[in-house]
Amino acid sequence: MLEKEQSVEGAVSESLAMACVRGLARRANRVALIDAGMGGRKVKAGVLFGAGLALAGRLRREVSERRVGIVLPPGAGGAIANLACVLAGKTPVNLNFTSGRAASESAVRQAGIRTVMSAQAMEEKLGDHFPQTERKLDLGVLLKEEKRKAIVWSVLALILPARVLARAANVSTAGGEDEAGLLFTSGSTGEPKGVVLTHRNILANLRQIDGVLGDLELKS
Repeated sequence: MLEKEQSVEGAVSESLAMACVRGLARRANRVALIDAGMGGRKVKAGVLFGAGLALAGRLRREVSERRVGIVLPPGAGGAIANLACVLAGKTPVNLNFTSGRAASESAVRQAGIRTVMSAQAMEEKLGDHFPQTERKLDLGVLLKEEKRKAIVWSVLALILPARVLARAANVSTAGGEDEAGLLFTSGSTGEPKGVVLTHRNILANLRQIDGVLGDLELKS
């Protein structure tokens, strides 16, 4: 839920990354998502925040390009991967792995994607249909390697203000009309077409959802 005291203009002009930091840190002990694919596993906001920041640091160090492909189903893993990209100042590009190899290759080519984040199980499941890029990052491996940092950030989320956390993690406060996401059409009638989403686009949609649903508490 976006901060109530912010003006509408302020809420949609900041960066998506800063909005994520503020929302997750303020509700660190609340359940942020429930992963039906993992037996209804509950993931608290602080845990999601810690994992996202730990992976964001890794992405900043190892990935020079702006756009990062993501090949993961909806769930905790996909949420962490997208959050990490946003916090790192990268543009997450969720590739539709159900659209076929030609469509995936077209999206990779059009977006200039050199790095894709996925999981070993996904690569094995898709086989030849898995998007081919210069580099593949296994989310499970990254989470294990960055586990200690993720725990530290999760604890800090409980005690430090959002702006202090953002500065410590080098989270960008720039947003507005900058690119925050890239979506591709299914490509059923030709090559898939990319649609750029700005920080303002996404935050405006979140503001509208927030106005209807309010501060919901997830329950299994």
